[in-house]
Amino acid sequence: MLKVVAERIEAYKRFDTDWRAIESRADGHFFTSYVWVRAWLKCYQPKNCYLLRVYDESDLVGIGLFSISERRVLSIAGVEVAYLQQTGDSAEDQIWIEYNGVLSIKGYEYEAMHACCSYLLKQTKVAEAVLAGVELNQPNEATLWDDPFSSFLQWRTPSFGVDLAKLRGKQEDYLSSLNRNTRYQITRSERIYAERGAVQLHAAQTVEEALGYLQAIAPLHIKRWGSGSGQSGFANPKFLAFHEHLIKNCWDVGCIDLLRLSVNGAAVGYLYNFRYRKHVYFYLGAFKRESDNRLKPGYLAHAKAVQQYLEDGINVYDFMGGDESYKYSLACQRSEIACVVVQRRETVLVLERLLKKLKGYVTHRVDMR
Repeated sequence: MLKVVAERIEAYKRFDTDWRAIESRADGHFFTSYVWVRAWLKCYQPKNCYLLRVYDESDLVGIGLFSISERRVLSIAGVEVAYLQQTGDSAEDQIWIEYNGVLSIKGYEYEAMHACCSYLLKQTKVAEAVLAGVELNQPNEATLWDDPFSSFLQWRTPSFGVDLAKLRGKQEDYLSSLNRNTRYQITRSERIYAERGAVQLHAAQTVEEALGYLQAIAPLHIKRWGSGSGQSGFANPKFLAFHEHLIKNCWDVGCIDLLRLSVNGAAVGYLYNFRYRKHVYFYLGAFKRESDNRLKPGYLAHAKAVQQYLEDGINVYDFMGGDESYKYSLACQRSEIACVVVQRRETVLVLERLLKKLKGYVTHRVDMR
């Protein structure tokens, strides 16, 4: 039986050592890596945040961070909520964590998650645990919680990617793996752009250049997604602060790629990606709107980037979550990303859930990439 030990993060002195030790034995993703999590802690300094450690006898097998805050339920009562590697502040959580989870050594991923949620809901005042951005490529987590808890999916969305290792094994380039129509749109777009001048995809070489690209993305992204609350993250100072911190402090690790697609020296689009263990995660992109609908700067940028990563020995190009049509054209569905909510069976929560079911509470997340 697994044992969970909780401690406030500011009081725990072995965070760096323990997180890195588990990461070295885990089959994890960039968003549970020390690089991302440490940046999150440093930038936001979440209040009332607890480090939960999971032990199998004396062996540390899992580790996760939960921020606890209160929310009002139906204007009747307040309940304590624990957020996994999030703060519960929508402005801070707009950094869109995906492939979230309790970081665990191989084979303990789901058991460690269960152990942490059970500890929080049984041993503390927490009435609800929010597990946002977890992957559903295993049996649906929402069916795995036994009494006395209940669980449901707050949102879910498909996740897409390209298996570059498979293409490399077949000695196939990326374009040839796409369907004829998609391939034609990309080659036609490049041909028309080439009439203006050289078409190039350039990766930022310095932290200063990367920050410049990030700044250049902002107006394009805001124009596409809007500047209101919950729209483009670039209209949110907390989102910008996090990514500036991440780039400045983690550039030398080699986990960040900012790419600029230019035609005759003028930018037509950008990609912001993360690298981790031969896995590239497409985090977001922004592209110039063209009056000629034959021009597809996003398709072209991705095609050039994927081919370069293929040649560089990367094994997966991950478009991550989102139901955007271009992902169906450029990749295959790999899994699903979801927000799983686990609750005590308290009357006010049961009533809230019933009312939300009547309104169709499970939604597809809006993708803003």
